[in-house]
Amino acid sequence: MAGNFCPYGGFLECNNIFCEYGQKLSEILHHCSNVIEKLAKGDTSDKIEVKVKRYAVQRLIDSLNNQSRSLEELIDLNHELAIGICEHFDVLRRLQEGDFSATASEDSPIEIVRMLGKLINHQKERFLDYISKIKQQYKEIEILHKQEKEILSHIGVAILISEEDMTVEFINEEFERLTGYSKKEVEGKMKWIDFLAEEMLKQMIEYHKLRRIHPSLAPRQYESKIKHRSGRKIDVLINVGMIPYTNKSVASVIDISERKKYNNRLFIIKKWIP
Repeated sequence: MAGNFCPYGGFLECNNIFCEYGQKLSEILHHCSNVIEKLAKGDTSDKIEVKVKRYAVQRLIDSLNNQSRSLEELIDLNHELAIGICEHFDVLRRLQEGDFSATASEDSPIEIVRMLGKLINHQKERFLDYISKIKQQYKEIEILHKQEKEILSHIGVAILISEEDMTVEFINEEFERLTGYSKKEVEGKMKWIDFLAEEMLKQMIEYHKLRRIHPSLAPRQYESKIKHRSGRKIDVLINVGMIPYTNKSVASVIDISERKKYNNRLFIIKKWIP
Protein backbone atom coordinates (compact mmCIF):
# COMPACT_ATOMS: atom_id res chain seq x y z
CA MET A 1 0.00 0.00 0.00
CA ALA A 2 2.99 2.26 0.54
CA GLY A 3 3.38 2.87 -3.17
CA ASN A 4 -0.20 4.19 -3.50
CA PHE A 5 0.43 7.57 -1.91
CA CYS A 6 0.15 10.69 -4.05
CA PRO A 7 2.16 13.88 -3.45
CA TYR A 8 -0.93 15.81 -2.22
CA GLY A 9 -2.90 13.15 -0.40
CA GLY A 10 -3.79 9.64 -1.60
CA PHE A 11 -7.11 7.85 -1.79
CA LEU A 12 -6.22 5.55 1.11
CA GLU A 13 -4.60 8.06 3.47
CA CYS A 14 -3.03 11.49 3.34
CA ASN A 15 0.11 12.72 5.13
CA ASN A 16 -0.05 16.15 3.49
CA ILE A 17 0.34 18.80 6.18
CA PHE A 18 -2.13 21.02 4.28
CA CYS A 19 -4.98 18.51 4.68
CA GLU A 20 -7.05 19.45 7.74
CA TYR A 21 -8.23 16.84 10.23
CA GLY A 22 -6.92 14.04 8.08
CA GLN A 23 -9.43 14.63 5.24
CA LYS A 24 -8.32 12.99 2.01
CA LEU A 25 -8.43 15.97 -0.33
CA SER A 26 -7.90 14.02 -3.55
CA GLU A 27 -10.72 11.63 -2.58
CA ILE A 28 -13.09 14.56 -1.93
CA LEU A 29 -12.22 16.15 -5.28
CA HIS A 30 -12.66 12.82 -7.02
CA HIS A 31 -16.10 12.51 -5.39
CA CYS A 32 -16.94 16.06 -6.53
CA SER A 33 -15.95 15.12 -10.08
CA ASN A 34 -18.29 12.09 -9.97
CA VAL A 35 -21.16 14.25 -8.70
CA ILE A 36 -20.62 16.78 -11.52
CA GLU A 37 -20.69 14.00 -14.13
CA LYS A 38 -23.94 12.62 -12.68
CA LEU A 39 -25.54 16.07 -12.52
CA ALA A 40 -24.70 16.57 -16.20
CA LYS A 41 -26.73 13.42 -16.91
CA GLY A 42 -29.64 14.54 -14.71
CA ASP A 43 -28.77 12.15 -11.85
CA THR A 44 -29.24 13.89 -8.49
CA SER A 45 -28.99 10.79 -6.32
CA ASP A 46 -25.40 11.42 -5.15
CA LYS A 47 -24.66 13.96 -2.39
CA ILE A 48 -21.40 14.96 -0.69
CA GLU A 49 -21.87 14.69 3.07
CA VAL A 50 -18.36 15.56 4.31
CA LYS A 51 -17.44 18.83 6.04
CA VAL A 52 -13.98 20.42 5.77
CA LYS A 53 -12.38 23.46 7.25
CA ARG A 54 -10.83 24.54 3.98
CA TYR A 55 -13.16 27.31 2.73
CA ALA A 56 -12.72 26.85 -1.02
CA VAL A 57 -13.28 23.11 -0.83
CA GLN A 58 -16.33 23.44 1.42
CA ARG A 59 -17.76 26.12 -0.86
CA LEU A 60 -17.38 23.73 -3.81
CA ILE A 61 -19.12 20.96 -1.85
CA ASP A 62 -22.00 23.26 -0.80
CA SER A 63 -22.37 24.61 -4.36
CA LEU A 64 -22.60 21.09 -5.81
CA ASN A 65 -25.12 20.03 -3.18
CA ASN A 66 -27.22 23.16 -3.86
CA GLN A 67 -27.06 22.54 -7.61
CA SER A 68 -28.13 18.94 -7.02
CA ARG A 69 -31.15 20.05 -4.96
CA SER A 70 -32.09 22.73 -7.52
CA LEU A 71 -31.84 20.26 -10.37
CA GLU A 72 -33.90 17.76 -8.38
CA GLU A 73 -36.62 20.37 -7.83
CA LEU A 74 -36.52 21.30 -11.52
CA ILE A 75 -36.85 17.65 -12.54
CA ASP A 76 -39.79 17.19 -10.17
CA LEU A 77 -41.37 20.37 -11.54
CA ASN A 78 -40.96 19.18 -15.14
CA HIS A 79 -42.38 15.82 -14.15
CA GLU A 80 -45.44 17.47 -12.61
CA LEU A 81 -45.80 19.71 -15.66
CA ALA A 82 -45.61 16.76 -18.07
CA ILE A 83 -48.15 14.75 -16.05
CA GLY A 84 -50.52 17.75 -15.81
CA ILE A 85 -50.37 18.48 -19.55
CA CYS A 86 -50.87 14.81 -20.44
CA GLU A 87 -53.90 14.61 -18.13
CA HIS A 88 -55.39 17.77 -19.65
CA PHE A 89 -54.84 16.51 -23.19
CA ASP A 90 -56.58 13.27 -22.23
CA VAL A 91 -59.55 15.28 -20.91
CA LEU A 92 -59.67 17.32 -24.14
CA ARG A 93 -59.56 14.11 -26.20
CA ARG A 94 -62.45 12.61 -24.23
CA LEU A 95 -64.45 15.81 -24.57
CA GLN A 96 -63.83 15.83 -28.33
CA GLU A 97 -65.14 12.25 -28.48
CA GLY A 98 -68.31 13.31 -26.64
CA ASP A 99 -67.44 12.05 -23.14
CA PHE A 100 -68.57 15.04 -21.08
CA SER A 101 -68.00 13.21 -17.78
CA ALA A 102 -64.29 14.06 -18.18
CA THR A 103 -63.10 16.79 -15.81
CA ALA A 104 -59.68 18.45 -15.71
CA SER A 105 -57.74 18.51 -12.44
CA GLU A 106 -57.43 21.92 -10.75
CA ASP A 107 -55.13 20.98 -7.84
CA SER A 108 -51.73 20.84 -9.57
CA PRO A 109 -48.84 22.49 -7.66
CA ILE A 110 -47.95 24.29 -10.91
CA GLU A 111 -50.00 27.44 -11.39
CA ILE A 112 -50.17 27.32 -15.20
CA VAL A 113 -51.42 23.71 -15.09
CA ARG A 114 -54.07 24.71 -12.50
CA MET A 115 -55.14 27.64 -14.70
CA LEU A 116 -55.35 25.38 -17.76
CA GLY A 117 -57.50 22.89 -15.83
CA LYS A 118 -59.87 25.65 -14.70
CA LEU A 119 -60.07 27.00 -18.27
CA ILE A 120 -60.90 23.55 -19.70
CA ASN A 121 -63.62 22.96 -17.10
CA HIS A 122 -65.06 26.45 -17.58
CA GLN A 123 -65.21 26.00 -21.37
CA LYS A 124 -66.77 22.56 -20.94
CA GLU A 125 -69.53 24.00 -18.74
CA ARG A 126 -70.17 26.79 -21.26
CA PHE A 127 -70.32 24.28 -24.08
CA LEU A 128 -72.71 22.02 -22.15
CA ASP A 129 -74.92 25.02 -21.41
CA TYR A 130 -74.87 25.94 -25.12
CA ILE A 131 -75.76 22.34 -26.11
CA SER A 132 -78.60 22.35 -23.57
CA LYS A 133 -80.03 25.54 -25.07
CA ILE A 134 -79.68 24.16 -28.61
CA LYS A 135 -81.53 20.98 -27.59
CA GLN A 136 -84.29 23.03 -26.01
CA GLN A 137 -84.61 25.18 -29.13
CA TYR A 138 -84.65 22.06 -31.28
CA LYS A 139 -87.49 20.61 -29.20
CA GLU A 140 -89.43 23.85 -29.56
CA ILE A 141 -88.84 23.85 -33.33
CA GLU A 142 -89.99 20.23 -33.53
CA ILE A 143 -93.19 21.11 -31.67
CA LEU A 144 -93.83 24.06 -33.99
CA HIS A 145 -93.08 21.87 -37.01
CA LYS A 146 -95.60 19.27 -35.85
CA GLN A 147 -98.18 21.98 -35.17
CA GLU A 148 -97.54 23.46 -38.62
CA LYS A 149 -97.99 20.08 -40.32
CA GLU A 150 -101.13 19.43 -38.31
CA ILE A 151 -102.58 22.74 -39.47
CA LEU A 152 -101.56 22.13 -43.09
CA SER A 153 -103.01 18.61 -42.97
CA HIS A 154 -106.51 19.95 -42.39
CA ILE A 155 -106.45 23.08 -44.51
CA GLY A 156 -108.74 22.98 -47.53
CA VAL A 157 -106.00 23.49 -50.12
CA ALA A 158 -103.46 20.98 -51.48
CA ILE A 159 -100.11 21.64 -49.79
CA LEU A 160 -96.63 20.32 -50.61
CA ILE A 161 -93.29 20.94 -48.82
CA SER A 162 -90.12 20.07 -50.72
CA GLU A 163 -86.42 19.85 -49.89
CA GLU A 164 -83.67 21.62 -51.83
CA ASP A 165 -83.08 18.42 -53.85
CA MET A 166 -86.80 18.46 -54.81
CA THR A 167 -87.67 15.50 -52.56
CA VAL A 168 -91.19 15.85 -51.15
CA GLU A 169 -91.10 16.09 -47.37
CA PHE A 170 -94.81 16.58 -46.75
CA ILE A 171 -98.19 16.52 -48.49
CA ASN A 172 -101.61 16.95 -46.93
CA GLU A 173 -104.90 15.13 -47.51
CA GLU A 174 -106.01 17.60 -50.19
CA PHE A 175 -102.87 16.90 -52.19
CA GLU A 176 -103.57 13.17 -51.89
CA ARG A 177 -107.09 13.72 -53.27
CA LEU A 178 -105.82 15.98 -56.04
CA THR A 179 -103.12 13.61 -57.35
CA GLY A 180 -104.37 10.17 -56.30
CA TYR A 181 -101.12 9.39 -54.46
CA SER A 182 -100.91 8.58 -50.73
CA LYS A 183 -98.56 10.14 -48.16
CA LYS A 184 -96.72 6.81 -47.77
CA GLU A 185 -96.00 6.71 -51.50
CA VAL A 186 -94.86 10.32 -51.73
CA GLU A 187 -93.16 11.63 -48.59
CA GLY A 188 -89.40 11.08 -48.68
CA LYS A 189 -89.69 8.95 -51.83
CA MET A 190 -90.91 11.08 -54.72
CA LYS A 191 -89.80 14.44 -56.08
CA TRP A 192 -92.29 17.19 -56.82
CA ILE A 193 -91.25 17.20 -60.49
CA ASP A 194 -92.72 13.67 -60.70
CA PHE A 195 -96.16 15.31 -60.59
CA LEU A 196 -95.54 17.85 -63.36
CA ALA A 197 -96.66 17.51 -66.94
CA GLU A 198 -93.66 17.05 -69.24
CA GLU A 199 -94.12 20.38 -71.01
CA MET A 200 -93.83 22.21 -67.65
CA LEU A 201 -90.66 20.54 -66.33
CA LYS A 202 -87.97 22.87 -67.70
CA GLN A 203 -89.64 26.06 -66.53
CA MET A 204 -90.52 24.70 -63.08
CA ILE A 205 -86.97 23.42 -62.44
CA GLU A 206 -85.59 26.82 -63.41
CA TYR A 207 -87.95 28.51 -60.95
CA HIS A 208 -86.81 26.07 -58.26
CA LYS A 209 -83.13 26.99 -58.76
CA LEU A 210 -83.73 30.74 -59.00
CA ARG A 211 -85.88 30.75 -55.86
CA ARG A 212 -82.95 29.37 -53.82
CA ILE A 213 -80.61 32.06 -55.13
CA HIS A 214 -83.14 34.68 -54.07
CA PRO A 215 -86.92 34.32 -53.67
CA SER A 216 -87.59 37.43 -55.76
CA LEU A 217 -85.98 35.86 -58.85
CA ALA A 218 -88.89 33.44 -59.35
CA PRO A 219 -92.64 34.26 -59.43
CA ARG A 220 -94.60 33.41 -56.30
CA GLN A 221 -97.73 32.50 -58.23
CA TYR A 222 -98.16 30.89 -61.66
CA GLU A 223 -100.33 28.47 -63.59
CA SER A 224 -99.05 25.01 -64.43
CA LYS A 225 -100.16 21.45 -65.18
CA ILE A 226 -99.75 18.38 -62.96
CA LYS A 227 -100.45 14.71 -63.59
CA HIS A 228 -102.99 12.64 -61.73
CA ARG A 229 -102.06 9.07 -60.86
CA SER A 230 -104.31 7.96 -63.71
CA GLY A 231 -102.29 10.05 -66.20
CA ARG A 232 -104.92 12.76 -66.50
CA LYS A 233 -103.52 16.29 -66.64
CA ILE A 234 -104.87 18.90 -64.27
CA ASP A 235 -104.65 22.67 -64.69
CA VAL A 236 -103.49 24.20 -61.41
CA LEU A 237 -102.62 27.53 -59.83
CA ILE A 238 -99.46 27.23 -57.71
CA ASN A 239 -98.33 29.60 -54.95
CA VAL A 240 -94.76 28.99 -53.74
CA GLY A 241 -92.70 30.49 -50.93
CA MET A 242 -89.45 29.69 -49.13
CA ILE A 243 -89.58 28.56 -45.50
CA PRO A 244 -87.41 31.06 -43.52
CA TYR A 245 -83.92 29.90 -42.41
CA THR A 246 -84.16 26.75 -44.58
CA ASN A 247 -83.74 25.70 -48.20
CA LYS A 248 -87.21 24.17 -48.16
CA SER A 249 -90.17 25.56 -50.06
CA VAL A 250 -93.89 25.26 -49.44
CA ALA A 251 -96.43 25.28 -52.26
CA SER A 252 -100.20 25.44 -52.36
CA VAL A 253 -101.81 23.83 -55.42
CA ILE A 254 -105.33 24.79 -56.51
CA ASP A 255 -107.25 22.89 -59.16
CA ILE A 256 -108.41 25.44 -61.79
CA SER A 257 -109.43 22.90 -64.43
CA GLU A 258 -113.15 23.84 -64.25
CA ARG A 259 -112.33 27.53 -64.35
CA LYS A 260 -110.13 27.00 -67.42
CA LYS A 261 -112.91 25.05 -69.12
CA TYR A 262 -115.40 27.79 -68.30
CA ASN A 263 -113.05 30.51 -69.61
CA ASN A 264 -112.47 28.55 -72.81
CA ARG A 265 -116.20 28.16 -73.36
CA LEU A 266 -116.74 31.83 -72.65
CA PHE A 267 -114.01 32.74 -75.12
CA ILE A 268 -115.61 30.59 -77.83
CA ILE A 269 -119.04 32.09 -77.17
CA LYS A 270 -117.68 35.65 -77.35
CA LYS A 271 -115.81 34.79 -80.53
CA TRP A 272 -118.88 33.48 -82.38
CA ILE A 273 -121.54 35.75 -80.98
CA PRO A 274 -121.38 39.28 -82.52
